[in-house]
Amino acid sequence: MRVDPVITDKRILEEKVIVEGIAELDIIYIGSDRSLNVLNSEIPFKSYVDIEENCDIDVEVKSTVKDVSYSKLNGSEIEVEVSLSNQIEINTIKSINIVSEAKETEKLIDKKSRASITIYMVQKNDTVWDIAKRYSTTVCDIISTNDIEEGNLNVGETIIIEKHLDTTLQAYA
Repeated sequence: MRVDPVITDKRILEEKVIVEGIAELDIIYIGSDRSLNVLNSEIPFKSYVDIEENCDIDVEVKSTVKDVSYSKLNGSEIEVEVSLSNQIEINTIKSINIVSEAKETEKLIDKKSRASITIYMVQKNDTVWDIAKRYSTTVCDIISTNDIEEGNLNVGETIIIEKHLDTTLQAYA
């Protein structure tokens, strides 16, 4: 028995990627006259994957046969069951503006006027201690705010740095 999956259609409709195809079957059997025969048959299939948005999307589909089983129903009939795996790769195409150049200035930043929350993207060789020092906070504050283990920062990861105000009151007599 030979089974080949063939994708006949793939489309995006109502926030779903819909894949349709057929499983082409070639079944070799011995006829009542003891001759070798081939039966060609097609089993249709359809599957879908939910997607978030309906924008520019590139879809690639690969269908493979996972399992084939059959059982004899009577002298002239069999039941064939085909299990397929559809690997659907969805790539979203988005246009974004990328910063191509940034220059460091000598201008001093007033840390008291800094935003109350800063979102920081971890750079190569950054440590929690370096980031804490740069933003006048503590290693403990960064770790607890972001629920991370010390030393486990990944390049490109975003972390939140909270600004803590000095709430000490001074009394004057």
